[in-house]
Amino acid sequence: MAGARRTSSGVLVAATATDNLGRYVLGDLPAGTYYVYADSVSNQNVVAQLWKDIDCTQDCVPTTGTPVPLAAASVVDGIDFHVVLQNGIVGRVTDDSNAGLGGILIDIFNAADGTYFGTGISGPQGFYAASPNDTGATAYFVATDSGRLYIDQVHSGIECMLGSAYLGLCSLSGATAVGLGYLNTQPVIVNFALRPNNSIFANGFETP
Repeated sequence: MAGARRTSSGVLVAATATDNLGRYVLGDLPAGTYYVYADSVSNQNVVAQLWKDIDCTQDCVPTTGTPVPLAAASVVDGIDFHVVLQNGIVGRVTDDSNAGLGGILIDIFNAADGTYFGTGISGPQGFYAASPNDTGATAYFVATDSGRLYIDQVHSGIECMLGSAYLGLCSLSGATAVGLGYLNTQPVIVNFALRPNNSIFANGFETP
């Protein structure tokens, strides 16, 4: 959610939600000067942010942001936010030619005991964001699940020739753990480059 507050008092005067591409419009505002922020109310896994680039890991005072002047009958654009996940992992999944791969599941496991803790999915350009379903663990393993379209991996670079770790077909032994802390204000980046799976299917068994 994005919101605008008056300079003089910091009182909320308008709010809206982003669309599925992250775009937003705050319309019908009278001329004046405003502070704009991205709130985490609708997504508790996102660190709220006050424009420009002030992460609000605790309550932010609206009038400490960068003011946005708005003239009568005008449009101000470029008020963009680069929010990060609390306790989250972001990255990109590509193929061996560096093209983005969409629709790839990203699974997260507790590094202490291998317990599954959450899944993200890559978008059309291969970018993803994933956050574990708990805040108790501090280290996680990250793995892909492509549905056998590609040779899956466990971070960092361990190929899973038989199938995904989520299905129990790939060991997490030797995987690189990713450390997370609650209210991270910098993303933990984990990228994957997957090779096509050239297996064929016959009677439910795979033949290389």
